[in-house]
Amino acid sequence: MELLDEVLKRLSTLEAKFEKVIIHERESKIELKYLDIDEACTYMGIKKSSLYNMMRAGMIPYTRIGTQRRFLVEDLDRIILKQYKKVRPSLINA
Repeated sequence: MELLDEVLKRLSTLEAKFEKVIIHERESKIELKYLDIDEACTYMGIKKSSLYNMMRAGMIPYTRIGTQRRFLVEDLDRIILKQYKKVRPSLINA
């Protein structure tokens, strides 16, 4: 009986260790989502000229893959949130 309890205890310990490894594996796989210029414009709701101006001014990070420019969705989200201004509630609707 003691042997069975010891085996079950060890199995439980192994199970806990495997769960930690699985969780770590899932969290360590970061999936990067890149958008091209047209997709970035649509995502941000701006014109191409505005995007190019932001790129020239260094306001928006991008990378080149061959001759194409790509943008990380996370970077675009940061820019959108940085420019977000909360509107005060209207006195009429108060």
